[in-house]
Amino acid sequence: MFSINTDEYVGPPRNRTRHLAPGSAGRRAAWSLEPEEALGFLKGVMPRITSGPGQVILVSGGIASGKTQLMHDFGHVATQAGALTLYATGAADEQHDFGVIDQLLASLRLSAEVARRVTAIRGPADKRQLEGWQTAMRTAIDDTAVVQGLRQILLELAEEHPMVILVDDLHFIDRLSFQILLQLQRRIKSTRLLMVLSQPDRPTGGPRTQWARTGLLPQHHIRLTPLTESSVRDWVHVTLGGAVAAAGAVFGPLNAAPAEPWAGALSLVGAGPEEDPVLEAAEALVEAVDTAPDHPCADLPALILDLSGGNPLLVEALIDDCTDLDGDPCRLPGAGYAYAVSAVLGRRDPLLPKVAGALALLDGYGSPDTVAELSGIEIDSAVEILDALTGAGLIAEGAFRHPVAASAALGCLSPEVLSDLHVRAAELKYRQAAPVGEIARHLVASAATPGDWAFPVLCSAADHAMLGDELDFSQRCLKLALDLAPGHEQRREVLSRLANGTFRVNPLITQSYLAALRQTSREESAEHAGRASSAGGRGTASPTGGAASAGRSGTGQTELAMLARMALWNGDEAGFKQALECLRSGPDALDPQSEAVLMLAHQWYFGPSRSQLAEDTELADLDPWIGTARTLAGIWAHGGLANTSANQILRNCRLSDLTFEALLTAITALDYGGKAELAEQWCAVLSSKAVAHGAVTWQAMIDGVWSGIALRRGDIPTAIALAESSLRMQSWGVPVSYPLTTLLSAHTATGDFDKVEKTLRHPVPDAAFNTVYGLRYLRARGRYHLAAERPLAAITDIHDCRRMMLRRDLDLPMLVPWRSDLAEAHLKMGDTSLALRLARQQLELSSDSDAGSRGAALLVLAQAGAGDEHQEPASQAVECLTAGGDRLELARALKLLGLPGPQFLQPAGVPVVDLDDTRRRLRASALLSDITVEPESEPADSAALSEAELRVARLAVLGRTNRQISNALFITVSTVEQHLTRIYKKLGIRGRSDLPASLTV
Repeated sequence: MFSINTDEYVGPPRNRTRHLAPGSAGRRAAWSLEPEEALGFLKGVMPRITSGPGQVILVSGGIASGKTQLMHDFGHVATQAGALTLYATGAADEQHDFGVIDQLLASLRLSAEVARRVTAIRGPADKRQLEGWQTAMRTAIDDTAVVQGLRQILLELAEEHPMVILVDDLHFIDRLSFQILLQLQRRIKSTRLLMVLSQPDRPTGGPRTQWARTGLLPQHHIRLTPLTESSVRDWVHVTLGGAVAAAGAVFGPLNAAPAEPWAGALSLVGAGPEEDPVLEAAEALVEAVDTAPDHPCADLPALILDLSGGNPLLVEALIDDCTDLDGDPCRLPGAGYAYAVSAVLGRRDPLLPKVAGALALLDGYGSPDTVAELSGIEIDSAVEILDALTGAGLIAEGAFRHPVAASAALGCLSPEVLSDLHVRAAELKYRQAAPVGEIARHLVASAATPGDWAFPVLCSAADHAMLGDELDFSQRCLKLALDLAPGHEQRREVLSRLANGTFRVNPLITQSYLAALRQTSREESAEHAGRASSAGGRGTASPTGGAASAGRSGTGQTELAMLARMALWNGDEAGFKQALECLRSGPDALDPQSEAVLMLAHQWYFGPSRSQLAEDTELADLDPWIGTARTLAGIWAHGGLANTSANQILRNCRLSDLTFEALLTAITALDYGGKAELAEQWCAVLSSKAVAHGAVTWQAMIDGVWSGIALRRGDIPTAIALAESSLRMQSWGVPVSYPLTTLLSAHTATGDFDKVEKTLRHPVPDAAFNTVYGLRYLRARGRYHLAAERPLAAITDIHDCRRMMLRRDLDLPMLVPWRSDLAEAHLKMGDTSLALRLARQQLELSSDSDAGSRGAALLVLAQAGAGDEHQEPASQAVECLTAGGDRLELARALKLLGLPGPQFLQPAGVPVVDLDDTRRRLRASALLSDITVEPESEPADSAALSEAELRVARLAVLGRTNRQISNALFITVSTVEQHLTRIYKKLGIRGRSDLPASLTV
């Protein structure tokens, strides 16, 4: 890069015209101009070339500052003015002799005589066959002759016509072409030749020849500056403001006469007046736009300038984006801006995208020395490139102006380079003690494990991500950590956390991790046995494999909890009981809350037997959690009497992997206790929290329960929409019978038997029929057969349901009122006496609070009554069903009495339900109801705590040990300790004993 011995003048922001000053070296001057102004300057110089003397003008600027566009535009102007215009571009990959001169001559239609002379001059140089020192001497002689010959041809052409030579990217010019240009400059005063040469302010890549630093002395140096706000404002108005005519006056066509705004500047070299009426008119137009408060683009110029730094390429891209985005500045930047950033970085310098990518990865750690270290280059080079990126408008104060620009910079890198940068960034940030999450993101992005230090970083980052509900990132950290696990214990720890995390989104994958856990436990047991045997001891492997060995450590407790969870999901009651027994007998015995929620989870799937409900344990009296759970479990025997316990569970249990069945049991208790509206509000609240946690499994379960509540109160469209939403989760276990039951009942009620048959084709696991909701599925299928006038098929389903309930000691009418269903089937078969006997049996077994079961039995008695004998039981059925909130059955009872009731939709009349709107509406109504103090509400003492810290603090206040907190939250003990340290510091307390009791609210 050559230098110019002039003092550059940086003009003030443009008002009416830019006042420029000559440099200190005679007629050589430097101007700082915007691209449009530079074009006007060159237009003003052009008329003076026709009479001589010739001039050399150097154009420089930052990356994508408009140099190339300026050269093309001026070339068009020169051609239109009748000048002989020659154009060439230097290129790093075309550094052969006379490369630029060949381009110049190729851009000119040479006469036959001139072409012959060029061929004659170049001929000998193309036939160099000698070798060694003879080749060197012959080449030097030939080069001198060719340089002089070609120079002479160009000078003769300039005598015949005014000539303009344009050379872009001068810093890439070859040696011999530069010699010709240098010789032309020495003779330019006696010619009609204008040479306009361009190069970057700081060439950062490619060859830098020493001869390019000296020798060339242009008369004028134009340095292209970023666009000012005034120019951006003009551009925005022209493009988006609709004033096309006025805009044409501002910018004018490229081949117009020399722009009058440059009269003032050109007067320094012999030009005319200084006034600028066109610019005055444009500024008046812009001022009018600025003062219009409702103008759609009024706030765009400052935003575009801030995002682009005045870089013309970026400004144009942002304006195009705004056009595509309907002029909405809030949606900037768009895809065009990202593409333009890539174009800026995709220049010929290979270091530009690498340094830009390093800066994007560092994100706040981007000092020049760290950028240099990450990029693997010298700090001087890093400073130079960072300056170039600043001049290009991409970065400001050492950081990208917008995240979109940073993302585009990373997109310019090859996968190999990007992965290497991520590894370097992870190591650098690890040495700088950056947060583990930042370090882990680089490791995950690179998919590389640079050293043993990465294992604890990845595990800790996974814990933090899990607490922050970043499930996907947590899983990616753990998968990478799995390859680094130094031993079986660490491998088990990672696998158990992977199993726990995947259950929220895909329980099917969880089973593969549990299988790997069991294999790891077997291998660990075998190693223990081998070491004991070699030491002379007696080595025996545990008969239960992973479960027994897992029970010996905190990690094992987590594993056992997950085994219990998957056993429930798969309908494996024996597996659940085995895991529960190991949990109870482990070194950290289950606390009462965990015992209570596991009890409710078991009964959610398998139901409480009559013997269980009759038990009177001392533990229930000693601990309120156990007592509350046992009362709530009595929902199927006592109905609405469980409402108080339901509210206690909902207010005191946080939504988690181990508690959501307990929460769903409580919601169901509210529904059957006559609190359907409150139950739906809790569904909406918990549904929003499941979405926030990213827990697809929780969301599906909540929607399934919610669909049943909506169906009981007669809202069939919402029930169908919720059940279908629930079924979209692909990896269902035995709970799939819950939404399927809703769909069967809903389509039966509307008479859409085709959809019932389609629902019946949905696969249901065999194990589901050992669960409560498998029984309800059988009942719904039987009810469909009754509606379709197939009583024998209905009797088969009802008897299957009866046998299973009796075998499991679950003969509870509120759970499944099979006697009234069987009575209705026999009534259709004509056996009235048996039907009456079955209905009366159900009335005797149903408790006074079981309004639904009593109503169903009374409805059968009403159907079996002759004449007016049906009136009294039908009226009683209406009363019971109204109290129980079952509007489907209520409609049947009202019909018997000849009274108007709910008219259920016909198959073609089921409207589409906007579930998002339904959820929003119910969450809003929850704020006005009893749901005012949720477990997630923040007391004053916890205002400074993060969500993750608050979870740990609440368990610590309840007296849990660090190990118990670790098991409950599925994080390491080390993470618990780190959280507690931060909690004490934020709350200004000394230790655990000082934690405020209000944290448990």
